[in-house]
Order: sequence, then C-alpha cells, then structure tokens
Amino acid sequence: MSNFFKSLISKLRSSPKLWVLWCGLVFVGLFYLLSMLIVPWFCALYVGEDLWTYVRKVWLDWQTFNAGMVAFLASLTVLSASLHHAEQQDKQSEEQRKRDFIAARAFLPEAFGDILVYCDKSMKFLVRYLPEKWESDITEAKPPELPSGYREVFRDCIKFADSDVGERLSRILLLLQIQRGKAEQIIPEHPPSDSPTLRDDVKTCLAYVVRIRVLINKTSDYARGLKEKFDRTPITDEDFYAWRENDGYIEELSENRVASIKEKYDRLPY
Repeated sequence: MSNFFKSLISKLRSSPKLWVLWCGLVFVGLFYLLSMLIVPWFCALYVGEDLWTYVRKVWLDWQTFNAGMVAFLASLTVLSASLHHAEQQDKQSEEQRKRDFIAARAFLPEAFGDILVYCDKSMKFLVRYLPEKWESDITEAKPPELPSGYREVFRDCIKFADSDVGERLSRILLLLQIQRGKAEQIIPEHPPSDSPTLRDDVKTCLAYVVRIRVLINKTSDYARGLKEKFDRTPITDEDFYAWRENDGYIEELSENRVASIKEKYDRLPY
C-alpha cells in the first residue's frame, strides 16, 4: 500500500490538473466526514436532544446522499485498484521490452561489422575516381553490394530500443540507402579530370560513408554492452578527423581534397 501512495504522489506531482482534482476530492471528503460524524453530535447538545437519536435522525434525513457517498467511495477504491494494476502491467511491459532489446542488441555488433566492411569496400571503390587515386583500368562497374541480414537486426533493435537509440539506428539505415543510391549513379567510364560532376558525386558519397562510420563508432561500445549509457553527444569535427587518421584510403588524399569532402560532410542533412 505504501508503494501505491508513493506512486500516486509521484503522478500527482507530474500532473497539475490531477493534483487539483485530488485536492478537491480530499476537501469534499473531509467536509462530508465533518458534516456527518462530528457536527451532528454538537448540534444535538445545542438543541438539547438525545445524542444518538439526533444523530440517527440526521443520517436518515441524508440517507440517499450517504448512499451516494458510499458508492462514490467504492468507485474510488475500484479506480485505485485499476490504476495500481495498470501500473504493474506497464512495469512488466517495460521490463519485457528491455529484455527483448538486450536479446536483439546481441546481434548488433555483427551487423555493425558487416556494414563497416561495406564502408571499407565503398571507400576503396570511390577514392579511385579522385585524381590522386585515379586508375585508368577500373573494371568494377558497380559499387559493392550491401550486406544481408542487418536489416532484421536493426528492425528488432529499433522496435524495442529507447527513442534515442532507435533514432540513431534509423539514421544509419537511411544514410546507407542514400549512399548506395548515389554510388549506383557513378559512371566509371568517365575519368574525374573530364567530369567535375563525377568528382562532386564521389565526394558526396565519401561524405555519406564517413558519416555512417562515425555514427557506428559512437554506438559500437553501447551495442557491445561496454557502456551502459547511450552516447547522445552530438557529432563533432574530431569524429571526422579521428576516423580519417585510421583509414589509409583517405589519409593519402591531399588536404584540399579532404577539406572538400569535409565540406560535403558538414552539409549532409542527416
């Protein structure tokens, strides 16, 4: 019962309207008890009648009203029990959701690994269209294929995760689809020196790949259970340059080229 009242007080504090309603009910209840149980005894002394006879007369005169108050009290009791039951169900549902998320999150590191492999292949595929890395004998006509199986893992995690985690995973999925769509539009037969539009598309695709990797890096520790709290800090320039230092494909590019990729990176809408 003490837990119920603690929960009730917590809910009252979170809702001003509910607090006013309960204060009104308490005031009405106290006024009723005062009118039916205390005032009649003093009135009997004042009029000089027998105490019990006068009190019974008052109760009989207000019998209908008293019956209504008893019914109202019973409805409040039922309401309180229903609220307590609903609260217990919500708590059980929340605990079940957390267990389901832990189970779904167990497959997330593997899905992240597959996506990072795709990012590495995409990076290797894209940088060859830049002047610094241009290869005249490019034989790959299509960008690497997206890995299979990660969609189901992401779907289950998004279904059971908190809103921040679900939003991060949805963002990664969206970036993957956009990057893949733009990469398929690259025409390998045209060298970059003859196609400024191609160079611009390549830099945009590279920016999407970098953003995907940065988001995965910020989420990987939480996905592996190494961190209990989800990293909600915004993306910074340090995330971009820290990733660049660990990637040989981008590290070999000129500073001007990296700056142009960073410019595209900063303009990404997601």
